[in-house]
Amino acid sequence: LKTERVDLAKELAMEKWYSLKTHIDKGGDVFQKSNEEYLVDYVSYLQNKLDHNDGIKNTTFRAKKTSLKKLKTKLKDFHKPSDINPNFLRDYVQWRRTALVEGGNWDKFHKNNFDPPTNLTIYKEICDFRGFFDWLKEESIYLKEVQYPHISLDYSKMKEKNPSWIDDDWKQAVFWTRTWRNIGYTIEGEKLKRKLEEEGLPKEKIIKKIGLYKKSKFGKFYRKVWVEMFKILGNSGLRLSELLKLQWQDIKYELGNKRTRKDGKIVRDELAEISVPPDTKSGRRLVPTGAGVYFRRVRDLYAKETGEKAKPTDYIFKNIGTDNSKESKYVGMPLSNTYCRKMFYEMMDEMSFYKGIQFMRHYTIHSARAFYINTRLEIGVPPAVVGKLVGHN
Repeated sequence: LKTERVDLAKELAMEKWYSLKTHIDKGGDVFQKSNEEYLVDYVSYLQNKLDHNDGIKNTTFRAKKTSLKKLKTKLKDFHKPSDINPNFLRDYVQWRRTALVEGGNWDKFHKNNFDPPTNLTIYKEICDFRGFFDWLKEESIYLKEVQYPHISLDYSKMKEKNPSWIDDDWKQAVFWTRTWRNIGYTIEGEKLKRKLEEEGLPKEKIIKKIGLYKKSKFGKFYRKVWVEMFKILGNSGLRLSELLKLQWQDIKYELGNKRTRKDGKIVRDELAEISVPPDTKSGRRLVPTGAGVYFRRVRDLYAKETGEKAKPTDYIFKNIGTDNSKESKYVGMPLSNTYCRKMFYEMMDEMSFYKGIQFMRHYTIHSARAFYINTRLEIGVPPAVVGKLVGHN
């Protein structure tokens, strides 16, 4: 209490006691834990947010845990928060780019670490450190202002992740699918065909030689199914994983209003209300969409191919086997996420090969979801409503 006067010491002790009691009543600790223990508590805090879908994804959670390992190493010279020097990160950039054998933190012999960490990597780590110290401040554990190193990022070298389709690009891609679903050969087969034609080989021999590159009957079928899936993605905002879990009982189909097309033909809108299954990332939600016509086409494709009427519990995008595996254990199960992504990149590659069309943006299969979100915002749908439709927190 830094006094030799007994009366003053008693007065200061009582003030300190009341202060500690108030801190305890609010759930605080009288004694500080070690920095390592607080890092464990913070990871538990993040785990809890992940478990309750509270604004954090599994990939983000794993990335933060990796960053916090660096922070744990950097804090080894400080036992508890009150010991931490606010300027302890001043040499962090240099330390991260110095080899382990030289006292740094870069394991240049690791199979993935051919080069020292980039500015973007270090920037993300610093952001994760800031999250930890903000949490300490919220818990009234460490109230000093940590001095973070400045990281300069070259945004021109950073690709936008899953950029939204531009309207014209989307229309061009959808128009291309009409041709793409009927293409009979792979790119390699088409290249060989053109080469043999230039050499003047008879048509019968050309067909025989490129037979190995011919699309199978089931390959063409799944292409037709995928084309409708692609259009549903752009008109519903569903994640691919959510779409693949849908069963026919999750779709409420109905006819909408009549309208006159530009060519004078009168048609009726085909609507669908999608009930997203509860075991998906965002849980159960209802999504009204004008994509009913695409669901109907999928149903008709399967009915024609299998000769069976769809059951309510059938997956909408189900595996019906291939030319060589009609009895596979996967028959009746949903198409795989990997297979559908492969189809997307096949479509994009073949559009570039056959039509010479290459987009400026680096589109992914997830770009259809971003396209749905943007188009709804552009026509004036409130952001909160759009967020609810697509399952955003």
